[in-house]
Amino acid sequence: MSDFLRLPWGGPEVGGVLFGAAEPDRVRILTYRPLECEHANGPAFELTEKDETGLLELIERTKTDQDLAGLQPVGRTSNSTTSTSQSPGKSPWSF
Repeated sequence: MSDFLRLPWGGPEVGGVLFGAAEPDRVRILTYRPLECEHANGPAFELTEKDETGLLELIERTKTDQDLAGLQPVGRTSNSTTSTSQSPGKSPWSF
């Protein structure tokens, strides 16, 4: 990981799950929870199977998080410090 911190474009990417409310004409984002990424394939925020398991566990844990009472996962966020970005595809990123 220390090698990633020396990259000229900003280091390893980070991301998380957005929580809020889906309404008929909009989605309200009210808070988020960060998601750990092992960066097994480099600095991009590309989820491995282990990371995807962590995502599912994070979503499950939030069901008992009092700060998220009444909210639901409505999306994801990740920064892009590289010139390419991964599409979530068939991952549990799809809400």
